[in-house]
Amino acid sequence: MVSCCGEGIWGSASPSSVEIIRPGSTSPTPCCSGCGENANIIRVLEGENGFGWGPLAMASYPAIAMVLPKADEQTLKSSLAKALQAVPTAAGRFCQNGRGLQLNGAGVPFRVVSSNEKRAPERLEEVQLLDFADFPNPATVYKGKAPVMTVKLTKFQDGSGVLCMCRSHMLFDGTSAWTFVAYWSALARGQEPKPPIWDKDQAIALVPDEEETQQIALQLNGRRLKWSPLNVVMKATMVLFSSTYDALFRNAGVGLYRDRLFFADAELAALKSFATPKTVEPGKDNWVSTQEAFVAYMIHTLGQQLVSPTAKGACKVVFFLDPRKSVGLPANQLLGSGLVLFMVKIDNFRRLSLPEIASELHEALSTKESGKKLGKQWRLITGACEIKKVFDIYMEYLSTSGCDLVLQINNSSKRELPDFGNGRCEQVVTNAGPTLLLPAKGGMEVFLHSSVFSSTGCSSAQKQKALEALRSELPRSTA
Repeated sequence: MVSCCGEGIWGSASPSSVEIIRPGSTSPTPCCSGCGENANIIRVLEGENGFGWGPLAMASYPAIAMVLPKADEQTLKSSLAKALQAVPTAAGRFCQNGRGLQLNGAGVPFRVVSSNEKRAPERLEEVQLLDFADFPNPATVYKGKAPVMTVKLTKFQDGSGVLCMCRSHMLFDGTSAWTFVAYWSALARGQEPKPPIWDKDQAIALVPDEEETQQIALQLNGRRLKWSPLNVVMKATMVLFSSTYDALFRNAGVGLYRDRLFFADAELAALKSFATPKTVEPGKDNWVSTQEAFVAYMIHTLGQQLVSPTAKGACKVVFFLDPRKSVGLPANQLLGSGLVLFMVKIDNFRRLSLPEIASELHEALSTKESGKKLGKQWRLITGACEIKKVFDIYMEYLSTSGCDLVLQINNSSKRELPDFGNGRCEQVVTNAGPTLLLPAKGGMEVFLHSSVFSSTGCSSAQKQKALEALRSELPRSTA
């Protein structure tokens, strides 16, 4: 089935119905309504545009799947219409080769599937996103011929459901997606929350011109940015092979099989206590956050298991951080590229204790200077994307030179599990990456990206032993 706007209908072969939810519409209307060519167009930043031509396996169109204790279809639809009224970008379509977003009210396809299963799964697996999500062709979305957001509701016999929202990464980064879900769920509960900020005027005003971009590059990296033909080669290669990657994603679940571990709240509290330095040098803080303690634990444990005792290389940690506060943007500002990759290197980490590693991470992440650097890095990357001189920056993020262990951490463990009016969901799964920390009932789930292990060159047996150690060596109490 294909709609009149060229929007394919995706998903499983289960009996289903699809309605187009539009801004403010309490009863969905046919697809052609509102598709005016002269609708308002807002700018898509080059840094956002870059997320649109990658494959599904690289999360160009990520999903968030949530298990609902009760699935109220009509409330979900009517509250989504209200959310789209406040955030019209989510109901629009890309145009101008992905450099504009047309506010045409074309809407969000909302598919409903009735399952023969008695209840929603007790444990959602990543690969099940292929059943619970509607993933369009990213290239079709990029060209404006498919929606920037899709929603699929799978209803089970006991009234429970799996609600899955997908969106183009050009539209929403992870922070923005969770902000939208929180807003939508509050509307479903009958509340009147403050809407997220969807226009990007304030963010665009912060994007530096070419000369200021080069000045920031000098401040942060000690050199000016240069254009590289590899920019073009990288994009052309990705576009050329995206269809193959997408086929592997849809048919073999490539990118959806990360190793998964659960850590209870009590375990994390004990770990934080254990990782907190008892004595520190003058001027340093004898406190660490739960994130710093846990990442330090991963570094320490994986280092012990996978890295030679005589190794003298560094551990490179790349944190996916939100720079909105650092650049003066509101916390609810919606962006497609609102994150910064913040790098921390810990030399000779194999010889450091867990509290020493945690302290080094804390010092790197918590100072005023690190906050200023975070803001400058966002301005640098957005400015570099605009002038197409970003290749060297990306290569620095990807470099493993001199490193015995590389971790890339996307900490989403503080996201609030939503309640759409019938009780808070207890499970959530997303294919956002790379190594992902997610909230779960009673604790935190960790999805370990394969690069954690490939960076060390370990064997399958060593990897399995390291996974077992992450559970067995965890401090169990604060005593």
